[in-house]
Amino acid sequence: MGYRSKVIFGVKEQHKQKFDTLINRVASIDGQNYKWWKDRVKIVSPKFEEDNWIVFEDDYLKWYSSFEEIKLINDTIEKWWDEEGDDMGAFRICLGEDGYKDECGEWYNVVEEVHDININLKNEQLVYVKEKSGCIFETEKELIDWLRGRGVEGTDEYIINEAVQIGEVRQIKISEAEVYNRVKGYFLTKK
Repeated sequence: MGYRSKVIFGVKEQHKQKFDTLINRVASIDGQNYKWWKDRVKIVSPKFEEDNWIVFEDDYLKWYSSFEEIKLINDTIEKWWDEEGDDMGAFRICLGEDGYKDECGEWYNVVEEVHDININLKNEQLVYVKEKSGCIFETEKELIDWLRGRGVEGTDEYIINEAVQIGEVRQIKISEAEVYNRVKGYFLTKK
């Protein structure tokens, strides 16, 4: 499945037009529709800032700098930070699933960094949860069969990654499934 990261990047709201242009360029490179990217963009009012900010946030991305769209985002944020500094406030922070952090700009007053620890159990089963219903797929084969039954085409890895990337399913530890479904208001159901 690959290494995943939580990613937040943004600028002060008065630079929204530049930010929207970046999102449009990224969406066209990625092949995703504009809506997928735009759904992860929001205006926020951080408690330690006077300005509103426009930010992108997703907590389960393959943030590989070898991907053309990710390179474009990284390079653009770094350029904005280098050239316009505090005026624009461009920042990026990525926190990998292993705790590795990559950052650019001054994100400290916009993003709260919180760390969590969990018991790492041997052979803990990972499952896929269908976002809109809470339906659980205990194996990749179950998920693949369900996706193919809906007419999704591509390699097994591609269709699973695509389903995760667009937010249709999320991979979680089986021990977290009950809490996840309770928080989301779902009933645990097996496919």
